[in-house]
Amino acid sequence: MRLITSMVLLTLVGLPLSAQNTLQKNAQAAVKTTEQKAEKAADKAAQKAEKAADKAELKVEKAADKAQQKVEKAVDKAQQKVEKTADKTEQKAAEKVADVKADAKKETAKVTEEAAQAVKNTEIKKDAPAKKEEAPKAVQPAVKEPAKTQVSAQPAKAAEVEKSAPAAKQNAAPAAAADQAPGQKKSELTVSRAAIALNINNLEPENAGDTFPPEVKRLYCFTHIKGSSGTSEIQHRWYWNDDLIGTINLPVKSPNYRTYSAKTIPAGMVGEWMVAIVDSKNEEILKMLKIYIK
Repeated sequence: MRLITSMVLLTLVGLPLSAQNTLQKNAQAAVKTTEQKAEKAADKAAQKAEKAADKAELKVEKAADKAQQKVEKAVDKAQQKVEKTADKTEQKAAEKVADVKADAKKETAKVTEEAAQAVKNTEIKKDAPAKKEEAPKAVQPAVKEPAKTQVSAQPAKAAEVEKSAPAAKQNAAPAAAADQAPGQKKSELTVSRAAIALNINNLEPENAGDTFPPEVKRLYCFTHIKGSSGTSEIQHRWYWNDDLIGTINLPVKSPNYRTYSAKTIPAGMVGEWMVAIVDSKNEEILKMLKIYIK
C-alpha cells in the first residue's frame, strides 16, 4: 500500500492543487477498499477453516461414538455368552446333585432293607435251637479212635543243622593250615615271602607291618611264590574278625613269581584281619598272615 501511495504522490507532482487533492482522495479510497477486501477475504478464510475444523471434530466424535457402540455391543455379547454358559453349568451341576441325591436315597433304602433282613435272619436263628430241643435226639454209641503214632521231628532238624554247618565253615577264618587229606597230592607251590603293607612299589612291599592305624584306607598283600611248573593260581582270602570279606584270584605265571592283591578297608572295621594264601587247585593253605587295625 505504501508503494501505491508513493507512486500516486510522484504522479501528482506538477499538477494543480485541486487535481492533486482529488487524486489523493481517490487513492486513499482505493487503499481502504483494498484493505476491506483483504479483511473480508481473511474473514472468509478463517470461517472456512473453522467450519472445516468443526466438521473434522464432528467426524472424529462420530467415529468415536461408533467405536464405543461396537465395543459395548461386543461386551454385551460376551457377557450374554458368559451368562448362558454359567446357566448351563449351574443346570448341569444341579442335575448332577439331584442324581447323587437319588443314588444316595436308593443306596440308603437298600442298606436299610438289608439290615432289616439281617435282623430277621438273626431272630430266626435264635428261635431255631428251641424248636430242635422239642425233638428227641438219637443216642449214638461212643466209638474210640485208635491211638495215633507220634512221629518226632528232631531228626529233620538235625539234618538241617548238618547241611548248614559246611557253609558256616567256608565263611569262617581257618584256624591254621588244614591237614592234608589221605591220598591228596601236596601243592607244588611254596610261599617264599609274604607281607601286608601300605604300598607296593616295583612289585615290592613298602611300609609292611602287622599293626595299622584305624584311619588306614587300603592295604596290600604281597606274595612271592616259587615252584610253579606251569600256569597256576592262588587265592588271597581276606578275613575280618573271622568273617570272610573277599576272595581274590591271582595267576602264577612262572616258577619264581611275585604278585599282590589290594583291599579297601571300610571306616570303622577295626580289629583282627587275616589273609589266607591258598592254592586254588587243591585248596591247600600255603600261608596265613595276621594283622591288627587299632
